[in-house]
Amino acid sequence: PSAPSWTASNENGGQATAQPEPATVVFQPEPEPQPEPEPEPKPTPKPDPEPGDVQSTVALRSSRSTQVYGSTKRVTLTATVSAGAASTAGKVLFRDGKKKLGTVTVAKGKATLKVKRTLTVGTHKITAEFRPARAGVKGSTSSSARLKVTKAKPKVSAKLVKKTITRRSKAKIKVTLKVAGVSKPTGKVVVYEGKKKLRTVTLKSKHKGKITVTLPRLKKGTHKLKVTYRGSSSIAKKTSKTVTLRVR
Repeated sequence: PSAPSWTASNENGGQATAQPEPATVVFQPEPEPQPEPEPEPKPTPKPDPEPGDVQSTVALRSSRSTQVYGSTKRVTLTATVSAGAASTAGKVLFRDGKKKLGTVTVAKGKATLKVKRTLTVGTHKITAEFRPARAGVKGSTSSSARLKVTKAKPKVSAKLVKKTITRRSKAKIKVTLKVAGVSKPTGKVVVYEGKKKLRTVTLKSKHKGKITVTLPRLKKGTHKLKVTYRGSSSIAKKTSKTVTLRVR
């Protein structure tokens, strides 16, 4: 439709017509709805932690720091196990380095083991490993304890079969080697006159520590003889008392 108009008259009879300008309509876009801020998530409550395994401890003690090879006076190893209020039921494995010495059942928190008499000569690092028998207890290993094994000290005796012989005869000496804890010692046996070697023989296990040595012919006179056991990896060197031989 056309826009309306207005007519006005003045006193002189003149007329004027006015027509309004068309109205301008401005459309304002509706604001886009803003998303409501999401609420901050509530922290998830942490569940109560389940009780974990109890860490055990084991302490190792040695009755002595040295032991003589073959001796009946053996070193005793004692492992003391602790696990707080948890059970100490289980076993203790005693080791020499990586070598197993023995396994002992824990009784009243302790396990003991006697070291064998034939543990090799030298320095050993002993440890105790606790192996629990109950769930909920972790095993443990002790710090190492040093144990030194020394060579056995033998007793050597020499006895002439005959104290007096003729120049045409050969003297014989009975040699006996006794070692505590070693029933069949082995090694070299040497018969000396002063610093001179008269005869060397090998003592074998079949001899069981006893051997008779036949000497070469000796000149007429008095001879001071002694026997030396040269020792082995586990037995120390030892020399007998001097015996006197007369050759006529």
